[in-house]
Amino acid sequence: MRRRVKTGLGTSERSYGQDPGDPEVGGEVQGKGDVPSLWCVQSDTLLRAHSKGAYGMCLNNPVKTRQIKRCNTQFVDDNDGWASAPFDCDHPHQETVRRMRHDAQRWNNINNIPGQTVAFHKCKWQILAWKAINGEMEIHHSTEDTLVLKDNKGGAAVIEFLEPDQPNKGLGYLLCPTGNQTHQYNAIYTAIKDLCQKIVGAQLSEKETRQALFQRLYPKLDYGLYASYFTEEECNNIDKLTNAAFLPGLRVNRNTPRSIVHGPTEMGGLALPDCYTRQTQHHIKYMIKHLRWDKTIGGDILTTLDNIQLASGFTTPILEK
Repeated sequence: MRRRVKTGLGTSERSYGQDPGDPEVGGEVQGKGDVPSLWCVQSDTLLRAHSKGAYGMCLNNPVKTRQIKRCNTQFVDDNDGWASAPFDCDHPHQETVRRMRHDAQRWNNINNIPGQTVAFHKCKWQILAWKAINGEMEIHHSTEDTLVLKDNKGGAAVIEFLEPDQPNKGLGYLLCPTGNQTHQYNAIYTAIKDLCQKIVGAQLSEKETRQALFQRLYPKLDYGLYASYFTEEECNNIDKLTNAAFLPGLRVNRNTPRSIVHGPTEMGGLALPDCYTRQTQHHIKYMIKHLRWDKTIGGDILTTLDNIQLASGFTTPILEK
């Protein structure tokens, strides 16, 4: 069987195939060892080509010594494109949409060259913009602008608009541009509740219950806490689920005071960490790690802190106390 190469530039005149005597070559299929590296090489080339002519997003700190700058955030075949207007733009909302439309169309065109395509029906776009009302800035939750993209055959598709307080799901997180945590909290609460119900019905021994606590519950909970900032009340609601499900299996009364359940062993406690404390611990370790690395995420954190410092009006660093 002979095959031709078809890309956005057309179909090749020459063909390739398995000739007699050639070593058998397996296709680039899932599970093959070299697929991740080949995918990485191709994706890196496409991302670099796109960034050459895309506007992207650029947010500076007050003195312009650091900036958050990127065009895309990609994981395997999922990609988030970014765009922003200049800080001195007279019409930032319209300019951001125009740049977003330009960058999205360019991304689709570049993907068409090696024969790939963007699934328009799976795409969504969001914009975070403010308007002044009675001297206060309020977030735009709707827009009259539309985002229309064309495929390589001339067909057009209207990309669905997603309000900024709605989540853009990615890698198990339900994060919103406005910082709305309701969707993320509901997802984690439901997942923990389902796990606890399974634990209760499993009739585990004390050893198995402790193993499920540290190998099933905590990893599942911790993954969501890295990018969350739940209130103490919300964390307490999660603790109520876990305590009711796991404490009886550990031969502990489920109504045992929380000071004993979460207190240190030196003081007679069980040293089972509570959700609110774990969340804070993860945030501190995660931030310190990236600040020490001083790479992309660390730079983003410092740029954000600089801008928050200016907005706060404090003369001392806001993280000192």
